[in-house]
Amino acid sequence: MAFWKFICTPETETECLLRKLFGDSMDHSVSPNDTLFLHNITYKTAFGPFIAVNIRSEPDNNPWSNQRGGFDYQVDVDWKGPIYKLSFGDIPAQIPIGPHKKSFQSLTPDEGESTIKALEEYGKVVVSRK
Repeated sequence: MAFWKFICTPETETECLLRKLFGDSMDHSVSPNDTLFLHNITYKTAFGPFIAVNIRSEPDNNPWSNQRGGFDYQVDVDWKGPIYKLSFGDIPAQIPIGPHKKSFQSLTPDEGESTIKALEEYGKVVVSRK
């Protein structure tokens, strides 16, 4: 299992979460069951953890309708436990997906686990699963 950070903006955040769809302009090596995080680079917030369900071989032609261009690399996501929202201003130390990294990012297992720990410790539950 690998860990990945996708990015969003205020214009794409809601659509990513409602559609359970993350995207990027470049092809990456995400696999089903990998752990994903979503980083709003404008608000300096992070959401997660998510699970990669499917890497689309034929991308949706019109997601993120407010964006110019497109995100041809698309990953369907879901979650098994709660989804946390974390403001980077609410934590005492930097975490690997912190606000200084404003692009798609592959994380080491230690970075992924420390990100999950920070979300659980300092984040607020925004979605829970029964």
